[in-house]
Amino acid sequence: MQQNLGKVAASRTYQDLIKNKYDETLFRFFAKSQLIINTNGIEKKIGAPDYFTGVSLSPDTKYYLVERLSGELSYLVPFSGFATNIEVWDNKGKPVKQIAKGLHPNWRQADLTMF
Repeated sequence: MQQNLGKVAASRTYQDLIKNKYDETLFRFFAKSQLIINTNGIEKKIGAPDYFTGVSLSPDTKYYLVERLSGELSYLVPFSGFATNIEVWDNKGKPVKQIAKGLHPNWRQADLTMF
């Protein structure tokens, strides 16, 4: 939501934002992915398809640090500004711990150092 309460206010402008339902449908189609581990040609799915923005494997290979989009898409900010969940998953794709949730500016540094 944006409001300027009757005053003139500058607004940031970005290129290539989602502008309408069609853009939103395209984004959802192309952004959804499935995590897969391929060992010696054998593929194993990890969790369900989702809108992943990052995945890291723990040093002991038992856990994944998973970053994925959460909530609604925004028409006001680029993809990098969308709300995100960061979670630790086990090697079967089950969430073990939520590290951070929501918009990046709302995260505390301590939340990101727990993994």
